[in-house]
Amino acid sequence: MAASGKRYIDVEYENRTVFDRAHNLSLIILPLRVSDSGPYECIVQKKKEGHYERIHGAEVKLEVVADFSEPEISWVVEEAGPRGVTFTCSSHGGSPRPRLLWWVDDTPRPGSNTSVSQDPRSGLYGVTGQLWDNGTSRVRLVCLVRFGASQVSRNLTWSPADFSEPEISWVVEEAGPRGVTFTCSSHGGSPRPRLLWWVDDTPRPGSNTSVSQDPRSGLYSVTGQLWDNGTSRVRLVCLVRFGASQVSRNLTWSPDLPRAKRSHALVLVLSGTVAVVCVVAAVLAARYLLSRAHKPAGPGPNSTHLELLEAARESRTGTAAGSGCGEPE
Repeated sequence: MAASGKRYIDVEYENRTVFDRAHNLSLIILPLRVSDSGPYECIVQKKKEGHYERIHGAEVKLEVVADFSEPEISWVVEEAGPRGVTFTCSSHGGSPRPRLLWWVDDTPRPGSNTSVSQDPRSGLYGVTGQLWDNGTSRVRLVCLVRFGASQVSRNLTWSPADFSEPEISWVVEEAGPRGVTFTCSSHGGSPRPRLLWWVDDTPRPGSNTSVSQDPRSGLYSVTGQLWDNGTSRVRLVCLVRFGASQVSRNLTWSPDLPRAKRSHALVLVLSGTVAVVCVVAAVLAARYLLSRAHKPAGPGPNSTHLELLEAARESRTGTAAGSGCGEPE
């Protein structure tokens, strides 16, 4: 009420204020807005000689508090620049003006890129801040938003994502330098990995190693190759290291023996051929002996017997020399 006694209402409070006469003229403001924060003065006036005089006054400060939303924490695994993890915490819809704080493993940690915004219509605040970590081990995070005498927080336990157990495949190369190309792959992990090879317990440099990152999840995949001449048995280890962790796959590889199997088949074929030759030679020798046995008898009582012995000896000697079927020396 103005000094003239006329009633005056600020447009900001029009249709939002009620005097509660039953409770010592309490002022009720509904709905309450953040912009209602500030000092208020209660003045008691008394009419005297046609005008109102102030006889009492009191001031009170109103602070409108609106609870912030529970903070949300997201993270991105950084590939460029210093490699690690950038955590982002955000909260909104509260008042008064907030502060954003970080704890890592129960120790305060300074954040970065903290920004506070205020909605011009409602007067409510929003806050966002970031925290960087090397991401090499498991961490317990707390993002805390303080506003006035109140606060809200969110806890997060983060650890590097385990990569899948590596898979090893191989291709026997026929063109170019002949050998075996082994390929090892693993996926779905974090932070950025390294792929290493061991051959018979000795480190061996690989080739064509590539690392990719899923733009949505931030998780990595890795693939690499190793060449070997493939002439003998080898024991392989493909190892994927990420941060302080690692996964591996062992493989014992030996070349197939197709040439040895074909050589045995060739020996069998040759042996069969020699056997046939020997059988044919034996048949011819028998026919020769029979034909000589049926010839007319010559002079002397033992001529047929002597001719048979001589023919058998000639047949045996000739067959052994021509076919290799004779007795071993």
